[in-house]
Amino acid sequence: MTADNLLMQFIADVLDVPVVRPLASETVSLGAAYAAGLAVGHWPGLGDLRRNWHRAAQWMPAMDPGGRDREYDNWRRAVERTFDWIKPA
Repeated sequence: MTADNLLMQFIADVLDVPVVRPLASETVSLGAAYAAGLAVGHWPGLGDLRRNWHRAAQWMPAMDPGGRDREYDNWRRAVERTFDWIKPA
């Protein structure tokens, strides 16, 4: 999903926060490797790991706050309409 620039901008707009994509896209695997390296003393501390992190891209919120509120209200109403639409057998 992080490769989809439109999606990343949408997330920044909807959440009203900056969204950052790291240079290393496989952060779960990288985190596991970092944890193992810290555990066996390969890296002396978190500072060394922080220096390895690099930003590949960033998206800033650009949606009008009023538009964001309207769309959030529309989404909430759409979700509410799905409640109890199937009756248990």
